[in-house]
Amino acid sequence: MSYSSEAYVVKEPSGPITLETVQYDVVGKQEILVETVAFSMCASDLKAAEGIFHLRPPMILGHESAGIVREVGSAVTHLRPGDKVVLSYGHCQKCRYCLRGESPYCEKVAALNFSGQRGDGSVAARDAEGKPISNFFFSQSSMGRIILAHQSCAVKLECTSQELQIFAALGCGIQTGAGTVFNVCKPPPLSSFAIFGAGAVGLAAAMAAKLTSPAHIVFIDNNSNKLNMIPKGVATGTLNSSGLQEDELAEQLKNMTNGTGFDFAIDCVGLAQLVNAGHKALAPRGMVVTVGGPPTTASISIAAQLTGGRMYRGTHQGDSVPSISIPRMIDLWRQGQFPFDKLLTFYKFDELEKAVLDLKQGKIFKPVFLTGTE
Repeated sequence: MSYSSEAYVVKEPSGPITLETVQYDVVGKQEILVETVAFSMCASDLKAAEGIFHLRPPMILGHESAGIVREVGSAVTHLRPGDKVVLSYGHCQKCRYCLRGESPYCEKVAALNFSGQRGDGSVAARDAEGKPISNFFFSQSSMGRIILAHQSCAVKLECTSQELQIFAALGCGIQTGAGTVFNVCKPPPLSSFAIFGAGAVGLAAAMAAKLTSPAHIVFIDNNSNKLNMIPKGVATGTLNSSGLQEDELAEQLKNMTNGTGFDFAIDCVGLAQLVNAGHKALAPRGMVVTVGGPPTTASISIAAQLTGGRMYRGTHQGDSVPSISIPRMIDLWRQGQFPFDKLLTFYKFDELEKAVLDLKQGKIFKPVFLTGTE
């Protein structure tokens, strides 16, 4: 049978995000129907709404969520109705990357997460006017009361209903930040971190870095308010980059390590100037990692790469495999070692406009919307 649901949609690039009734097709063989308990929002949703992300309007937004499985497709064997799940990104589970634990680089990652349709090219959702609308954003399009998702993005959990509301935020941004430290940097003790961008991704990276006995964790942002909002004990220092040129920024950063430079520069912004500054502020054998941002071109020194053994690389989802990373983050949270819940601000289902304004004004790190389902 088909289903209808309230969901947040955007019809055209930079158009309004509106709450309206959408119609979902019958649940496909590899799909699940999830009753949403909570969903969160990050910059990727806003970029998609503006038409500057991989999937463009018209579309149903949302790619971080948690809920309760209500129906499973005929080919789904690891889930059943009543299961509590956190949704992350989709992957084929069959290609060489998936089979060797590198699912962020799945050969079908674009088709499953950014095509807006099923693998056979069919449309699974229609708007209030009956017109086709893209869903399956990160295999879920979760900003609604019901989610039609690809089964591969679901991670089954044992938790309370209240915990599930909190865990809704783990599927992308926080996973990316923590995974960048755990899976990409793999830092030895006394490493130093420069983190560009004091948002949820950067703060999750810092919380993960805190578990590795670091020497320095320095945040760089051009918004003083965001720097002042950083929870106590997360950073050893901050630097407001507003008005600083590339070389000035690099010099000031190196001075914060007594001139030795940083072992890791985590770029959560994606601006060329910051990538270049971070690379110039590296210690020998240091690494710059870009985790997100707009299309841009950076110019880094080949000589510095060679003679200093420095590196630059990107990462998708912090190289995280959700079935491993999400339970790991939850275990650390339950032990009091990864307090990501300090980054969350909760809103009612119909308070999207207020939350978006708060997010754009830098008043919050990560909004989480509650549907009232338990």
